[in-house]
Amino acid sequence: MIVRIIILIIFTQSVVQLTAQEYDLYESRKTRLTDCKKELADLSTKNIPIKSVSINDEGEWVIIFGDFGFSYSHLPAKMQTQLTEFNSKEVAIYEACLWERGDWAILAKQQAMVSVHSKELYTSYRKIKKGHKNIRQISQNKSGSWLILYGGNGATFQKMPHKAQEHVVKIKSQQQKIRQIVLGEKGAWLILFAEKGLIHNNIPTDLAETLRQLIMKEATINYICISLHNWVVVFDESNFLTNF
Repeated sequence: MIVRIIILIIFTQSVVQLTAQEYDLYESRKTRLTDCKKELADLSTKNIPIKSVSINDEGEWVIIFGDFGFSYSHLPAKMQTQLTEFNSKEVAIYEACLWERGDWAILAKQQAMVSVHSKELYTSYRKIKKGHKNIRQISQNKSGSWLILYGGNGATFQKMPHKAQEHVVKIKSQQQKIRQIVLGEKGAWLILFAEKGLIHNNIPTDLAETLRQLIMKEATINYICISLHNWVVVFDESNFLTNF
């Protein structure tokens, strides 16, 4: 009986400690997301166009706004240096992406800077850049899926869901421009194309409903960010909706 009591106490203490660690991570992410939302709200109030929003699993975020403005919670040193340089030289910045393991990308006018662990993604990036083609978007997820949009309507990808690939081919065959492709986890994906075209699969239910309502109101959806269970939708240039 005594042995059983001791084992129970040790097990309970271990579980409590692990839960506390997870709770701290949750609270840290929650605080960062609150700061991100405040920044988005401030930009929206001032009618400043929001170009892109990126949030990684830890809740670290970066926002590109206006012509070359940016704000962030915490960035890899090289990424921060490059954004600062583009800003000081007034180079138009279109998108900045922040992923796990310190991966990042910056897309600016006729320039792209990328730091990723995926050799295949980096090799494709270098090949496109060597061909002097403008890179319009880079996306990846933890499942090993990635894509690059470049030039007028070029696209290269790896492990993208088959249904999404079919839609990409169809959209391109109709001479419609693909504006953004979001690759989520567990087969989730989303494509923005033409002026107000939208196709998606397996995205969060609340996000799907938000997008449906925006389409009904004839809003122009400019950019979508999905991170874990959280998301941000930028529409009509300087407006946004989020679930955090």
